[in-house]
Amino acid sequence: MRLSNWKENAAFAGGVLGITLMFVLFVEGPIRKKRRQAEQDLNATRQALSNFPEHVQEVMGLNEKIERAESYLERTDNLVPSEENVHHVLELVTELGRRADLDISRLEPVAAVPLETYHMLPFRLTARGSYDGVTQFCHALENGDRLFAVEEMTLTGGDGKNEGDVEIEVVFASYVDRSVQ
Repeated sequence: MRLSNWKENAAFAGGVLGITLMFVLFVEGPIRKKRRQAEQDLNATRQALSNFPEHVQEVMGLNEKIERAESYLERTDNLVPSEENVHHVLELVTELGRRADLDISRLEPVAAVPLETYHMLPFRLTARGSYDGVTQFCHALENGDRLFAVEEMTLTGGDGKNEGDVEIEVVFASYVDRSVQ
């Protein structure tokens, strides 16, 4: 009787041990694994959320840059005409020089440079006048009704005290929008 009781207890213990082992292998193990994964995901989400204010600031900064760029493009869209009119550029620059009391001795176009969506129309100008006249001319060239880019500028003469006449030699470019042609 004792032996059979022992066998029954051993069988019972083996059954409990088997059920426990099956529970650990097939139920608790996957649950622990999923819990660890959930904790890692939660920590990653917390980390991402802690950086959220920085990302919001970055996005807001990028939106501001986009708005400034769009505003600039709207303002400057009419500064780049779609027709190449060298005669008009010569007249415009001559008038700017006259208003600045510059004596223009040379104003000539240089060979156009085709770019992907624009033509660059370079010009060479030589003029003589006061420092103030040169400053006024450059300011008018920069803030006029057409986009100009100064490529080179040489200033000679004068007394170094912003007095007396100086000679200015400028290579500048105007642009023509080829994308609408």
